[in-house]
Amino acid sequence: MIDWVYVGWSALWIVGLSLELTVISIAYYHSGENHQKLGQVLGDRGYQLGVDLGMVLFCLGLAALAGVLWQRLAWGVLCAGFAVNLVYFLVKNR
Repeated sequence: MIDWVYVGWSALWIVGLSLELTVISIAYYHSGENHQKLGQVLGDRGYQLGVDLGMVLFCLGLAALAGVLWQRLAWGVLCAGFAVNLVYFLVKNR
């Protein structure tokens, strides 16, 4: 029997990681085209939004799948940190 809850949480962190890799790949391409540093490009509005959202999804998925309480707490703290950064970014750039 397939554990659909496990599949759903696994899909969440996989989607977050794929979003993260996509954003970094596009930023790397644009940094090469514009002769800028990668960190400078990742600080732009769209890239920062994608990085934070991808990390929230990644951390949330891994927090749900962690087996030990301290691991859940660690992933939860990371997820909360990225979520606060995401909300702060959205409110600041309204």
